[in-house]
Amino acid sequence: MGIPVAYHLPYVGQYLYDNPRNGISIVTPTPLEHSLIQVVGISEVGAYLEAASTVIPFASPARGVFIRTPSSPLYLTVATLMEEIVGLLSIGSLRLVSTDVRVNPIVRVNYFSNPAGVEMCVKGTRKIWDIADFCHQTVSTIWHYHGGCVVGKVVDRDYHVIGVGALRVVDGSTLTVSPGTNPQATLMKLGR
Repeated sequence: MGIPVAYHLPYVGQYLYDNPRNGISIVTPTPLEHSLIQVVGISEVGAYLEAASTVIPFASPARGVFIRTPSSPLYLTVATLMEEIVGLLSIGSLRLVSTDVRVNPIVRVNYFSNPAGVEMCVKGTRKIWDIADFCHQTVSTIWHYHGGCVVGKVVDRDYHVIGVGALRVVDGSTLTVSPGTNPQATLMKLGR
């Protein structure tokens, strides 16, 4: 490439390591606070279990079919649960292909060239699914049901049942969102 060599070291660019990461991302039905990657656990084989959330803009040509102004992006909250394999298991390399700084070098990280790395990935990914299974198996209510007779659909803004003159509904069934805590105080205020 015409780069003058001051001193030849044959291992320059060799023994490149990276920690592979695998995970799942889901679009959450409700907004989450932005969260940088945080370690939330360590698997039996030493893989870090990490979590993060962020808001990302999403735009698709198909949105024009459903939304009048498709040029404005839809903002989605994405939660990610991942496992990161720690330890130097696979060895890679980096090689220049040009003297032009705008041309990326060839980077070969050789993820999973060591079978032990694959095994750690499998076990870490199983742990992610174990956590998801735990959530499904242990979910329970806090007994704060709301909705079912929401304002604008079943009752008007004065809580009169639409189409029935002398009947009002003033309880948790008129709430479209949870007040975020026990709704009793909110409901008592509505009733006054």
